Amino acid sequence: MNSTFDLKRWWLLVGRQWSENQKKYLLSILAIPGLLLAWFGFAILVGGIHPLNNIIQYLSYMGGLYIVGSIYASIQFSDLGSRPKAIIYLTIPASHLEKLLCAILYSV
Repeated sequence: MNSTFDLKRWWLLVGRQWSENQKKYLLSILAIPGLLLAWFGFAILVGGIHPLNNIIQYLSYMGGLYIVGSIYASIQFSDLGSRPKAIIYLTIPASHLEKLLCAILYSV
């Protein structure tokens, strides 16, 4: 194995990550719209500020991106928390760039 980027090997790594964590990802994809509806519903009930105001949208987007990105990053790097899983993760035949790009894809 060489340490250069290979698209096919990266795609296999992305597929492996999806197959191992697809239940978590599917549940979070369903939870995000529900949380957004609850947040904007709360903003409508409180009143005063229109929930589609540009500032409210910007703050909701940035806050949501920060929170969801942190959750996805913790899922992505959870294998490094235990020694046996960390050894398996680190010995995957993929370059560091491929692992980093896979983590960025699922975290952001």
